Amino acid sequence: MRSRVLGATVALAVLLVIDAACQNEDPDIAANQTLPAIQTTSTVPTTLLTTTTAPRFYEVQPGDTLFDIARAHGLPVEAIMQANGMTDANVLLAGQVIQLPLPSEITTTTLPRPTTIPPSTALPLVPTLAP
Repeated sequence: MRSRVLGATVALAVLLVIDAACQNEDPDIAANQTLPAIQTTSTVPTTLLTTTTAPRFYEVQPGDTLFDIARAHGLPVEAIMQANGMTDANVLLAGQVIQLPLPSEITTTTLPRPTTIPPSTALPLVPTLAP
């Protein structure tokens, strides 16, 4: 029994010391104070990944031309026509939804260089009549 009383007395003494340490002489100061901001630093480099998504479809607006749409999206007119199965660039209706190909989907065709006929073998531009 004596050890219980001694233990309770020690516990009460510890609580009184803790309470005294936590006491502030002016109770209003503790109520108005805030903790300082925590400053953190990072030593690990971070990389921000951004993706640019090109629109896949476009709804034709009144007055749009295929040339204007292609220029606005940085695409060749022919690529838009091919992606949509178009044969005439002038046939475009307001409200029509067209597919815009991704730049990676566009294939370019290189045409052979035209050959020139040497002047000595060129045909005359004006036909001459035989007498």
